[in-house]
Amino acid sequence: MNSQNCYLCEKSLPQGQSYYEDHGHRVCLTCFKGTPRCARCRFPGKELVNTPPKGMLCEFCRQVIEPEASQHCSFCKGEIRAGESHYEGHGEVVCIHCFKQIKTRCFTCRFPQIEKQVEGIGGVCKHCLEKVIGSHTNLEEILAPLYPFLQGLGHDPQGEIKGVFLAPLIILGMQEKAAPPAPIEFLDEYVQFAMPAWYMKDLFYLVPMLTRDWFIASMTGQLAARDLCRRQGLPDLNEPTAYNFFARSWCLFVSHQTAKKLKFSQVEKRINRQGEILPDFNKLLAMSEHRSLKEVIRFAQAQLSSLAPKSL
Repeated sequence: MNSQNCYLCEKSLPQGQSYYEDHGHRVCLTCFKGTPRCARCRFPGKELVNTPPKGMLCEFCRQVIEPEASQHCSFCKGEIRAGESHYEGHGEVVCIHCFKQIKTRCFTCRFPQIEKQVEGIGGVCKHCLEKVIGSHTNLEEILAPLYPFLQGLGHDPQGEIKGVFLAPLIILGMQEKAAPPAPIEFLDEYVQFAMPAWYMKDLFYLVPMLTRDWFIASMTGQLAARDLCRRQGLPDLNEPTAYNFFARSWCLFVSHQTAKKLKFSQVEKRINRQGEILPDFNKLLAMSEHRSLKEVIRFAQAQLSSLAPKSL
């Protein structure tokens, strides 16, 4: 085709008029404005074809993009074509049919196969069973590398860590007196309303079979809570005082910053939801987006110092 002709309508390009050019072809403005465009390169190709999961692709992009190979379900071994809904986790893929058919799922990650039943939470899959924090775990050894970070936030994390594992709803009740608005079956639902680790009277109460990322993020916040309680001679931060509400927001912010620093993206995302319960957390989070962390720390310390004599 003559390079002076439009690739789509094949008419001569109007002299002196702008045109769109890509893939070595020119397209007049009329065709460019009135023709659907490729999802990848935005070229208004002659033949757009749906190419999951990339979307509608032009004839040029389809030549350079290799189609994604289909996968096979870990359970039924059936084919899962590119773009089809499925569960994926721990290096395994489960088709949507098997996922819906299997009703017993892991409390921690929703994997549709249970390896062990745990009192108070339900089932845990084989993948999580190998990695979760439990009564056998040396808690201080895991948290010690985070102590310098906590000290940088203005807290003394030193001291024996006594962990007690309790059913999730009991630990939720320590934090929120009102019942959750919907039934809780899985960890990702639970953490919208409460942290899976909670400090009270020199003990840290933990949800059984807690994943390592949730344990680390939750416990950094609760180590900060212990430090604040020691300073003020408090058993916990449960009482509905102005100081406690702000202190809880600050401790949640500490957990959020830990998840952010360690790139625990799912934990960071879920913690954001608790801003609906603790509005001061939202204020701290908004400040951190526009000011340095040192400024946020100074603001929090000033607030805590101001609120302590008024409400304790």
